[in-house]
Amino acid sequence: MNDLTRFAGTDQDVGGLLDRQRTVAPSEAKTKKQPPIERQPIPKHEQGGRFVRGPIPYDWLRAALAFGGKAGNLALAIWWLVGVEGSNPIKLTARVLRDFNISPRSTRRLLPAFERAGLLRVDRQRGRGPVVEIVKPSPEPPSDE
Repeated sequence: MNDLTRFAGTDQDVGGLLDRQRTVAPSEAKTKKQPPIERQPIPKHEQGGRFVRGPIPYDWLRAALAFGGKAGNLALAIWWLVGVEGSNPIKLTARVLRDFNISPRSTRRLLPAFERAGLLRVDRQRGRGPVVEIVKPSPEPPSDE
């Protein structure tokens, strides 16, 4: 009961509850100390395995993730391709999009959004995968938080 204005008990009931609360032992979960977390090495990719090359600029990634949905998948796919190709711009292929679980519809929605945000420049040619160039995002004006 959270609303004490409707409590119909007597002073003895309240006193009894408070006495009981003082005598009940605190739960063991609260008093038992947790062992310190054992630090583990950061997982590395296996020889010949795939990995995303970094560093990925924090501001760029944060701006891309703000679009929600598959934006993170698309951002990682683009950065992965840049790392594999070792160049900027890259051709965004249907196979890479499939590997990163991105539908053509999501790609059509997100690429223009990334362009408007100043994250990418996209060159489209009918019947071909888009050629994408990563652009350094312009610094945001300081927020009044």
